[in-house]
Amino acid sequence: MVAAIIPVRNGAGVVERAVASVLAQSAHPMEVLLLDDASSDGSPQVLRQLGANDPRVRILTNPVRVGLAATLNRGLRESKGRYVLVLHQDCQLMGRDWVVRAMTALEAGSFASVVGRPVHPPESMGSHEKWFWIIRNHLYAVDRDDVPASDSLFSENKCDLFRRSALEAVGGFDERTHAGGEDQILAVQFADRQLRTGRPRDLPYQLSLGHDTGIGQNLRKDRDYGIQMRRVLRRTKLRALRATEEGPLDPRLTNRAAGVAWILALVVGVALWLFTRSPWFLLILGLAPLLRLLELEARAISVRRAYHLRARDVLAVGGVGLVSDLAYAFGTVSPYRMDRTSEPSADAGRSNGVGP
Repeated sequence: MVAAIIPVRNGAGVVERAVASVLAQSAHPMEVLLLDDASSDGSPQVLRQLGANDPRVRILTNPVRVGLAATLNRGLRESKGRYVLVLHQDCQLMGRDWVVRAMTALEAGSFASVVGRPVHPPESMGSHEKWFWIIRNHLYAVDRDDVPASDSLFSENKCDLFRRSALEAVGGFDERTHAGGEDQILAVQFADRQLRTGRPRDLPYQLSLGHDTGIGQNLRKDRDYGIQMRRVLRRTKLRALRATEEGPLDPRLTNRAAGVAWILALVVGVALWLFTRSPWFLLILGLAPLLRLLELEARAISVRRAYHLRARDVLAVGGVGLVSDLAYAFGTVSPYRMDRTSEPSADAGRSNGVGP
């Protein structure tokens, strides 16, 4: 039996599609737990209607906001079944046999979990969404159907099928994270117990991007990603940066490391110039951001046709990318704290953002 856990936080505009995609699955019986984390929009009313329409749907409500990890753990405790499907409110399973294919892949590979692959057509993305998805290195390739795809070396807990025994073995999701990062901590815990995660290419899910959020909102989101990564690295004792049997570090982590590297080079260069007054260090100060700028521009050029980028979009990726790096680096070193009551900085309608 499969239990579907859908955490909801201000998802009135998207959660119905997520639930419909689960209820349409050919795998039966299935229970669907909708866990409202103290939403402040019309989500409670939408959930009550969904619960009234299908006996498989159960509604659980947190009287105060407790955060994503705690909400997922409540769903884990309240649900039954050998398999647990974690699906975010802004995601839809593609294909009525998605769960069947996921269970087949899970058993065939003796995996602890299998993760879905987010897809969405480029024409559904606004300019800012394209810029920041390229800057954050979420967009790695284009499918044969011209649909953007992303992959990672860990589960994002957005559309994943788990063995219940695996989640229970690690004590569920780390509730100290509150506002994100529980996915990377879970990956480290799985690795410590030699629990493997599979990433089949045939488990796509539709990711609803919502609306084209502004540059300021996205920069605050990058700051929050930096805060999340700081916490993850501290709590995993840097093991979140490890290589895995399947390959090198997560490309998104190496991308963020490159972003932080040029900033560190800039700081060191300024310090050396102040100490020596050598003009050579001024050259280094110019080269550090220039190399990062060129790398970002090359990335944008490589996907220009696939994502229908105009010339100004390609140019914007480089300049905005440098500012994004600064926001992320600020988050990693600042004393700013996010608690479980923090709202996502961008992408309204999501239960937590895509990171890091």
